[in-house]
Amino acid sequence: MLRGNPIQFALADAVQDGHSHKNRPMFCGIQYNHSGRLKLRIDGESYLLDGSWVFLTWPGSEFDYELCGDEPHHYRFICMEPESVKPYVENGLFPIGTPPIRIHRPERFSASMDEAIELIRSGSPERHPRAEWRVEDLLLQLREQETAPFRSPLKDDLEALAEEMERNPEKEFDFKREAIKLSVTLRHFRRVFKLCRGLPPNQFLLQARLNRAGELLLASGEPAGKIARKVGFQNEFYFSALFKRKFHLPPGAYRKEFRFENVEGDAAMFRDAKNESSPGSSKI
Repeated sequence: MLRGNPIQFALADAVQDGHSHKNRPMFCGIQYNHSGRLKLRIDGESYLLDGSWVFLTWPGSEFDYELCGDEPHHYRFICMEPESVKPYVENGLFPIGTPPIRIHRPERFSASMDEAIELIRSGSPERHPRAEWRVEDLLLQLREQETAPFRSPLKDDLEALAEEMERNPEKEFDFKREAIKLSVTLRHFRRVFKLCRGLPPNQFLLQARLNRAGELLLASGEPAGKIARKVGFQNEFYFSALFKRKFHLPPGAYRKEFRFENVEGDAAMFRDAKNESSPGSSKI
């Protein structure tokens, strides 16, 4: 179990089939649909899921769902106080912002969920550590699963923007303006960009600049400070610190380690050797 304060459980229960719900949650939640069709929207992103899926909820998000059709769903949830879940968020076991997660071994996950809910609802202090262990096991099971493919009406626009950032990382990008162009809030823009490309837009741009700097260091003899300015960094010391953090070497050492200094000289030697060995060639 992760070190820190014990998990403080708020709610744990099952939901009747046919239920629909809209909420801006106060707690961190594990929401599990065991079977049947589920209509789901999280912060404006819509999903139509069928079968065993989990989605996570957290304070500040907004979600609504509907259990569709007549088939049984066996929908269950566990909600926890956010402060007590922080160690799991920080260690990546409660990945805030992740899309719905498909459960590949639903019977195992369902049994774990039932046991956790039973332990939580008992209210017994003696059984509380077992409830924590079971919830941690649920989070570890989620880590082994596969997230739903990213689908959004913004996907093509976000991909185009990301490609532009990779082509021209030195440009100043106004992400607030980009969000307005897509008719979404800046917060929503940042969230869906991260879902699309794995990083928030500011971090994605930073990585694109560092990657381009690495290319220029190996392709030219320009000073590191000049390259830093070329890719959008105004402060050479800040650039060097970020570069070392990413590549584990400062810019000068990176160039020395990976650049082939004598490419042209070796090419000339190769041409001379080839000419000497060619038919009709002769040494004087």
